[in-house]
Amino acid sequence: MSKDYQLSFCMVCKNRTYTLQEGIYCSITDAAPTFETYCPDYNFDEEERNKLLQEKRLFHENLVSRSENFTDNLFKTRVTYYEYPKTTPDNKTQAPKKIELKNSFSFYQLLSFLVIILFIGRLFPLAKGTINSISSTNAILICAIIGLILSIIKPFKYFQKKLNKTRILIDANGITIIDQSIIYWQDILMISLKKVPKKHVSKYLVISRITAKQDIEYNIDKLNVSSKELENKIRLFRK
Repeated sequence: MSKDYQLSFCMVCKNRTYTLQEGIYCSITDAAPTFETYCPDYNFDEEERNKLLQEKRLFHENLVSRSENFTDNLFKTRVTYYEYPKTTPDNKTQAPKKIELKNSFSFYQLLSFLVIILFIGRLFPLAKGTINSISSTNAILICAIIGLILSIIKPFKYFQKKLNKTRILIDANGITIIDQSIIYWQDILMISLKKVPKKHVSKYLVISRITAKQDIEYNIDKLNVSSKELENKIRLFRK
């Protein structure tokens, strides 16, 4: 857990104190935060949280009004953590324990890769006696057979598992972006999409936190999920 992330908890704790020299630190331990997973003396300050929430909301409203990048909001309205889609007793949505979003590598990508390799191999003189004698149809057929064999053996499964790493984990606690700390639902002010036009339009998941000035941005182009699917998955857990 990073220093900034630890301080984000202290900012909304009643036990916090502040000096110009030391900044924010704990009045109980008389030291900067050192906890790894949770603080045993944590005392949530609702009044300070509401103050930060209001400041963050005003900041974000001004930012969105000035920019065309924040488009296609994942929700119809800008919601806080205590607002959630209403459900009737007869139509309850049961959320799974967790949802994992991975890089979109598939067997078909491997098959296409093998077809390209075989085509390149046909260009080399050393392969004239074997590969050049194979017709295009047979070459694709052979690639399909090779791909099926590779799909059931352990080396390929290991290779596929490495490429299909989980990048985003969504559960009842919040959203975890791999290689970063978890972002708890109660610390999320707004979730939206940001489009960045380049040679093609790249989409980023933008998470605006209450206790941090800088938004978290994550490229979702290579995930095995569309923007709409991502919206639906987040709705399952958002409290």
